[in-house]
Amino acid sequence: FTATAGVFQTIDSLSSPSTVGVGESLPGFHGQLRYEWEGAFVSLNAVTLEVDGINDIDTNGNGIPDDQSIDDERVYGVDLNYKQNLGAIDFLISGYYTEGLGSVAYLFDSFDAVGNKRDSYGGLVQLTYTAGKNKFGLNYGISYLDQTNYDEANVPDLFKSNQKVTAGYYYSLTPNLTLTTEYSYAESENHAGDQYDANNVNVGAFFAF
Repeated sequence: FTATAGVFQTIDSLSSPSTVGVGESLPGFHGQLRYEWEGAFVSLNAVTLEVDGINDIDTNGNGIPDDQSIDDERVYGVDLNYKQNLGAIDFLISGYYTEGLGSVAYLFDSFDAVGNKRDSYGGLVQLTYTAGKNKFGLNYGISYLDQTNYDEANVPDLFKSNQKVTAGYYYSLTPNLTLTTEYSYAESENHAGDQYDANNVNVGAFFAF
């Protein structure tokens, strides 16, 4: 069993539709609890930091944006992970939940236009099977971003979810060189119900040194 905690220097980020930054005087805090046993581990990670920013929105309807401050708002995130090895099979499941950390990218879409934090959450499931130099893998991941009350009234087409499933075959040609072939199906949706999907095939090599 291990427990770690730390303080870190945050970085500025642009968050649509707001400009949200974290000042040099506002450190972030993170911690982890991890328990390992033969062929497996479970871990719990948490992070929190304070953010500042300005939202430009016309709250009076007069065509002139008003400055709505986000002043030292504390945001949070937590994730839980479990990995298990069963001989040739490896299994991983992971989930997360955040308030004000955004989705897709760090602090992106983390606040609405009047300074309310948005919740985001999601997870990943992955399964691999190894036979000699051959490895077969399958994973599925999804992420969600909730609307605030302001969003429901004013931003009906806010991003809602991304999800992707990937099937892959990997061949270890040498200890340092792995040949890879993957097929992925990805789908994105907004809160208005509009969807975009894509199919991708990737063939390549991974070199480790």
